[in-house]
Amino acid sequence: MALRLDKIPTWEEVKNLWGEILNRYRSGAVSVGDVVFMGFVFFTGARISEILGIRKEDINLKRGVVVIRQLKKRGEVKREVLIPEFLLEYVREYIKGLGEGERLFKMARNTAYVKVKSFTGYNPHAFRHTFAIEILKRTNNLEYARRLLGHSNYNTLKHYLNFTVEDIRDKIEDMF
Repeated sequence: MALRLDKIPTWEEVKNLWGEILNRYRSGAVSVGDVVFMGFVFFTGARISEILGIRKEDINLKRGVVVIRQLKKRGEVKREVLIPEFLLEYVREYIKGLGEGERLFKMARNTAYVKVKSFTGYNPHAFRHTFAIEILKRTNNLEYARRLLGHSNYNTLKHYLNFTVEDIRDKIEDMF
């Protein structure tokens, strides 16, 4: 299935949505757990099921990473993904109240889907696509994207390379 770029948010839209969730947090409309959850959706490239599987001990605040566990045919595969510096303060605050072995987010997958969809208007998986495209735009490095997204081969990344005509124009503007 081809990736439909009109069905995913731009990186600017993601940053605006992040600003909105922070404003809602400051006004008391959402919890710090909501901020951390949405931050992981927006800025880690992880799947909803992977985010829901994160436990307190998977977070390494000093290194600014989270271990993502992914079930594959060959068993459990782990990868580390970056937690942006600006999100770490909220993660630090949130996990204080959790016990060892406790999952960060105690909700069903459908509940998580509805939460993201109702707040953003987008399917949660759309943010994984936006993240992948932004990583590729900024680094031009398939290996970075492959590792952060947890893909075993590069063929899976091909659909993220379907940039818009505007993206191509920006890159080759001075060519003509």
